[in-house]
Amino acid sequence: MRLSTIAGVTSAGRPPLEVAYLVVAGGGGGGADIGAGGGAGGYRNSFATETSGGNSSTETPLALAIATNYTVTIGGGGGGGGGTAQGGNGGTSTFSTISSTGGGGGGGAWPNTGRSGGSGGGGRVNSPGSGIAGQGHNGGYGQDPMGGGGGAGAVGTTFGGAGLYSSITGSSIARAGGGGGNNPARSGGVGGGATGNGSSGSGNTGGGGGGGNVSASGGAGGSGIVILRYPDVYTITLGAGLTGSTATDGADKVTTITAGTGNVSWA
Repeated sequence: MRLSTIAGVTSAGRPPLEVAYLVVAGGGGGGADIGAGGGAGGYRNSFATETSGGNSSTETPLALAIATNYTVTIGGGGGGGGGTAQGGNGGTSTFSTISSTGGGGGGGAWPNTGRSGGSGGGGRVNSPGSGIAGQGHNGGYGQDPMGGGGGAGAVGTTFGGAGLYSSITGSSIARAGGGGGNNPARSGGVGGGATGNGSSGSGNTGGGGGGGNVSASGGAGGSGIVILRYPDVYTITLGAGLTGSTATDGADKVTTITAGTGNVSWA
């Protein structure tokens, strides 16, 4: 399906360069020592009629110019908490004017408050972190187990909140699930669970890390990702510092960028 909906063609006889995007930030790390799960990275999506983070409406693809640099940054996952500490927040992912905020770290034994972020980290009793509207959900709360991190598709409970599925690449894939609170198999979406040390969120999904059990560390959050879909008559160049690949799906090309910071441009 060709994405362009803008009337007319360019002077070169091509459709306008209209780019759909999925921009997912790094997930938050899980907390330590009866810790809470990390929140998923912020999730912004403009492909077709799919849902954006926090179950918000799809966004609008960007109308871009050829031979122009646009910055891309892939956010890293937040570190898991050690000792009794909270997990760290994930890093922000960006494409041009679109920015997704890293997930909030999960609460530890102390402090047991979840951090706020794209989706909020889990906490204890009434202390989860908050998510950002249009990007994710709030973290959950509990006591033992602690709360799970919020996900792009649902609020955390003691389980991590569910992620969202997107078919921007041509295949339906779930991303940005929250990490589960400290308890075996308590993971949601693509976030980490926790048995002993919390498990890490999956790489390039923005999943939250799982909370650690007694005297155990939290899992790290998963790194983010940027996926761009545009008419196949254009050719993208990835600048130095970016790692990615391009495939074709129907009448569109799909570029998946998995690491780094740098510029992209089209010809």
